[in-house]
Amino acid sequence: MNLLQAATWTLTHDYKDKETPDLVLEKMVQYQGAMESWSQGDRKPLEKLGGIAGYKEYLANLLNSDDVSVRAFGAIMIGIAGDKRQAPLLVKKLEAPCDDEFGCYDRNRYAIALGLLEADDHKQVLVGMLDSDIAWDRSGAVTGLGLMEAEDAADKIAPLQNDKDEGVREAAVEMLRHMGRDDLIVPANDR
Repeated sequence: MNLLQAATWTLTHDYKDKETPDLVLEKMVQYQGAMESWSQGDRKPLEKLGGIAGYKEYLANLLNSDDVSVRAFGAIMIGIAGDKRQAPLLVKKLEAPCDDEFGCYDRNRYAIALGLLEADDHKQVLVGMLDSDIAWDRSGAVTGLGLMEAEDAADKIAPLQNDKDEGVREAAVEMLRHMGRDDLIVPANDR
């Protein structure tokens, strides 16, 4: 699972207006170059962008975008950056109502980001999402729980191998395997 690749693909393909993703990607390239300079001893480019704190603040601000693809990208980047301080914000975003199936894509990424952050104190929020009517919620919750290695939730993930949505079924199998719970994996021909 390459979450950065998936988040970038969505950002560059499912945007509302082309200008916004271009600006986001341009800023990410600036930060990436500044971090590389920093790793070679030149701190000035990163300081000019506000340092690591500025980078993390920028990512958190992406969650307020009007564009679902930008919010989803920001969530995954927060998870990759390991900014656990943003876990309550991600949970708050999960609690917001969702108007339509595609508009809920960002919720999937908020749940995955909580898993990347290993935000165990928010595990029950993800467990509650396993029963959602929205497939994006279910697959995000499964992946988030799997990434945080919430083995006590494996019994709740296992039934989703028979979910009506293929993405949810695949996530359930992948995360059970990731958690080392092969004993709960149903053979493919029995799903």
